[in-house]
Amino acid sequence: MKILDIWGEGRIVDNISDTVFVTGFTDADNINKDDQKISNGPNAGKEIPRLIPVKDYDYPIFPLAEDLYPCETLMGAPITVGAAQEMCRVLSEPDGKVYLYDPAEPFRKAFETTAHAHGLSLEGRYSPQELPSPLNEITMHAVYVYVHITEPAIHPHTEL
Repeated sequence: MKILDIWGEGRIVDNISDTVFVTGFTDADNINKDDQKISNGPNAGKEIPRLIPVKDYDYPIFPLAEDLYPCETLMGAPITVGAAQEMCRVLSEPDGKVYLYDPAEPFRKAFETTAHAHGLSLEGRYSPQELPSPLNEITMHAVYVYVHITEPAIHPHTEL
């Protein structure tokens, strides 16, 4: 599965108070600030693997073609309008999905506004365990999944 992890830092497995905390993916491409390093876990301070660098968090320009990624993830990080626009731009149509793990409500609502303008709608809220591998390996509470809106079929009205 080809994954773009927005503000991702690669796979992080960290033990916090006797709890294993897992974020990121081994084989995902990671969009992040050009000078960002891995922020926590056993590899803190090291280079982010598979980094696709951007210069700005608020209005990033992803150096990627449109309609490129079938799966995009974002885990607990702020979502600016600029980031949401870029996420929508590079998401594959018509089958691409965006997975927002534990987003703060104001950021989720802001993403939804931008996503809806780009033809995306909330499919549902899931626990990570309900998702396919490797998306199910993340140890966060909830995942909001967004998909392209499919127009309902138009049926001509028939008089009986």
